[in-house]
Amino acid sequence: MAIPNLVYRTCVTILTLLSVWIINAPSVSGTSTGHPLPSFLDTPTNTTFGVGEEAILQCAIQNLGTRTVVWRRASDPNPLTIGDNTYVSDDRIRVLHEKYSMEWSLHIRDVTFEDEGVYECQISSKSRSVRRLIMLRVNEKPSKNSKGPEIEISGLTFVEKGNPLKVTCNATGNDYPPEGLDWFKDGLKITPNDRTSINMDVSISDRTIISTLVILRADMYDAGTYVCRTSDLQITSAKVNVLNTDTDIEKRDFSFDKKHPTASCSHQLISWTLRCYIVGYSLSIIIWLSAS
Repeated sequence: MAIPNLVYRTCVTILTLLSVWIINAPSVSGTSTGHPLPSFLDTPTNTTFGVGEEAILQCAIQNLGTRTVVWRRASDPNPLTIGDNTYVSDDRIRVLHEKYSMEWSLHIRDVTFEDEGVYECQISSKSRSVRRLIMLRVNEKPSKNSKGPEIEISGLTFVEKGNPLKVTCNATGNDYPPEGLDWFKDGLKITPNDRTSINMDVSISDRTIISTLVILRADMYDAGTYVCRTSDLQITSAKVNVLNTDTDIEKRDFSFDKKHPTASCSHQLISWTLRCYIVGYSLSIIIWLSAS
């Protein structure tokens, strides 16, 4: 049959034209490779912690690629951390980064007044550096006996589609830990299922209850506002964003031969379905042409 051969030749022609266009076209993203530049996602730029607490400075980056994240104090040119490694002798300082996560949070354990100041989360590369400033303020921490009920929620605020979504709620009671804790998303109560689990830990001595919500494979509809509420009606919330950034060819699984374009036709009444597969970085436009 001549039609499949005709489609095959058409696909080869399209691929050749697109290859020439990609090689000669100017980059629209500002890089010679055409890959998008890294950019910071929206995270707090002002944080306040009490003396003795663990300060967490959030930094979330998309399109990081092979570049490195560096943390430093704005007043000091020497780095605190580079990537996952700490470059100061202070063992209170570390970077927390989970695999496939876009967040690179700087943690300072047992924070003191001397730690107060402006910190830089910097993206380094051969060609340029991009940075985000975060202000850390340190206050007097109330004594343990004066603390009343409190609740807080933590976890990744930016998750890539297909990766685990995990948020944790930590609530403290007055004299005893709260009796229970419920999760809600966009106003609807969350119940465990085959892809959603809820784990709970209770500490009598610390008067706390800790609940961790895990969604194994985050999808776009999992984005939204997550609320945790205790039995004594303490309540807090956090917004989680799910990003569809699956442009890595290694994450894709094609069953056809990747070396050559292929075409297949199926006959339904008098219509034909023509398929042309192109493997590589995503293109902005794909054009179909007839042989004539």
